[in-house]
Amino acid sequence: MKTLKRYFHLATINLLMISMLFSCSNDDGNNGNNNSINGDNYVDYTVSGSTLNDSFSISDVDSDDNVSMIGSYYSEQLTGQDPIITLVMFDSQNNSEFAVVLPAQIGSWEVTAGNSNNFDVFIITPDSSGFLEPIMVTVNITELEINQNESISLALEHIKATFSGSFELTYDNDGQEVVEPHNLTGEFAYHL
Repeated sequence: MKTLKRYFHLATINLLMISMLFSCSNDDGNNGNNNSINGDNYVDYTVSGSTLNDSFSISDVDSDDNVSMIGSYYSEQLTGQDPIITLVMFDSQNNSEFAVVLPAQIGSWEVTAGNSNNFDVFIITPDSSGFLEPIMVTVNITELEINQNESISLALEHIKATFSGSFELTYDNDGQEVVEPHNLTGEFAYHL
C-alpha cells in the first residue's frame, strides 16, 4: 500500500509538472510587474531528525525561472465531495518539490498516514535525496482566496498556511530503503 501511495504521489506530481512546463510562465503578460506581492510564493520548512537536520526553502524570489508553481481548486462537482485545493512548488535547480492537497477552507486540518480524507503534504528534499510523507501533521490555513470569475474554471488565487508535525523520511542507503521519523515545521504562501 505504501509503495502504491508513493507511485500515486510521483505520478501526480509528474503530471502537474508536465502541465506547468507547457503552461504560461508566472510572469507572462504582466509587463514586468510581479503579480505576487514581494514575490511571496514560497515554502520554508525546518526538518529535525536522526538523518536530516536543516532548513529548506522553495521561493520564486530571485529564482531565475528555476521555480514553477501551480495552484488549483476542485469544486464539489469535480470531487464528488467537499471542494479541495492543490498546490505544487518545484525547484528545478535543487530538484526539490512541495505539494499539498487540502480542503478549500480556512481552518486547522489534520493530515495523517493512510488518511481517508485524501488530504496530503508531500515533500521531495533537495537533490532528490529523499522524500517526506506525513505521519501526523497539522496544517493551519490562515488565508484563502478562490478566483471565482465568470468562466468555467476556478483557480487558487491565494493561500497562506503553516504546518507542523511528524513525517517519515524515506531515502536510499546503498540500495536499501530506509524510513525514519522526522519532525517538521514550516509555512507556505502562494499568489496567482
